[in-house]
Amino acid sequence: MPPQVTYAVDIQEGAIEQLRLGMEHSETSGIVPVCADLKELWDGAPLGRFDLVTYNPPYKVNNAGFQSAITAQRIARHEILCTIDDVCAAAEKLLKFGGRLCVCNRPERLSDVMFAMKSHNIEPKRLRMVSKNADEAPWLFLLEGKKGSKPFMKIEPQLYIRSGDGFTDELQRIYDTGKEQV
Repeated sequence: MPPQVTYAVDIQEGAIEQLRLGMEHSETSGIVPVCADLKELWDGAPLGRFDLVTYNPPYKVNNAGFQSAITAQRIARHEILCTIDDVCAAAEKLLKFGGRLCVCNRPERLSDVMFAMKSHNIEPKRLRMVSKNADEAPWLFLLEGKKGSKPFMKIEPQLYIRSGDGFTDELQRIYDTGKEQV
């Protein structure tokens, strides 16, 4: 079986350079940094072959909420160079049938993300809300969609980050499991 390759795609060269430096510092391999516009992907992108695509911000539509004076931060946080729909369109091209798209975003964007997924043949399958603690409303959601799947979505129990002065037992188990896989 060929070794798994992880592509890390960003449109900002500075973000790609940060990744390269981090990889050198931690002696990490198996990640291919790609500076590209996901609306056009990149030459040689393995279309229709991905098992998993993940993405993190931009969280906010352009011109919404606080906007940083730093251009790189504005691009990372707001839909200036790509939208949720752009991400889902790229995922549809990259994922094989049954491949998964995993998203982390803000609760106010949940309907936007679900609509974009469904518009690109990616069916929302699992949803989990994330709160800092049991007393606060969710500030993030985790959503998994599956390319070509039939409708049915499972709502997972809420994930709490903090308990007292530290992490919850569940979050600590998640971190510990990740360390074992590295």
